[in-house]
Amino acid sequence: MNDEDVIKSIVSWFFDKINTPIIEQLYIHDLQNWDALCASLTLLNDLQRAKAEYYLIKKVNHLEAIGIMQTAYIEQDCMLTLKNAIFETKEPASLINHKSIRGLRNEVFGHPSAKGKSGMLSRHFFDIEDEKKQLLKIINWENTGNISSAHFSLPDQIRTNSRITATYLQEFKDSFINRIKNQMLSYNIKLKQPIYLIIQAIFSKNCYQRKTTKSLLMVTNIR
Repeated sequence: MNDEDVIKSIVSWFFDKINTPIIEQLYIHDLQNWDALCASLTLLNDLQRAKAEYYLIKKVNHLEAIGIMQTAYIEQDCMLTLKNAIFETKEPASLINHKSIRGLRNEVFGHPSAKGKSGMLSRHFFDIEDEKKQLLKIINWENTGNISSAHFSLPDQIRTNSRITATYLQEFKDSFINRIKNQMLSYNIKLKQPIYLIIQAIFSKNCYQRKTTKSLLMVTNIR
């Protein structure tokens, strides 16, 4: 299974879990956060289609190079949004393991950037050194007159980004499972308890009466 398939599999798993009525209730009270959770998962899933089409390209042009790097950039934004939504946090910065590829995207396709404290600006351009191998050349022109260049493999960057995303998603999944289990413990729910005690514990936490016994047992067995 490649990293894109892993991403889609975990995204599907998250959708199954958050659509379980009792888990949905833990999040839907904050509609803005719920929207962010659903939107980030939906977009993450859709972005894998863009990457699948990219991998079919035999040679790349400038527009395709920009498009696939932007796909990786959006994926990184989705991951930050997803993390904040799942764990109900407000972290503003991109995830640390994405930073090198994010920086490369900004350097190659971004706006003029400041260098150090001197206020010096540089402007970045790129060219395709080898369209079949998808080897790109970065040209860095500074307002001091200095020009430098470097190369990178476009498919290597995209695959690395997918691998990082898949790893993060697995970490999110594991932490999510622990979070839900701990939440259920706060309701004093145990599989060996009589069903009426389980229902009473849930209702005491203002959960909706439409929760089914099946849903409750599914949550306590989440994996």
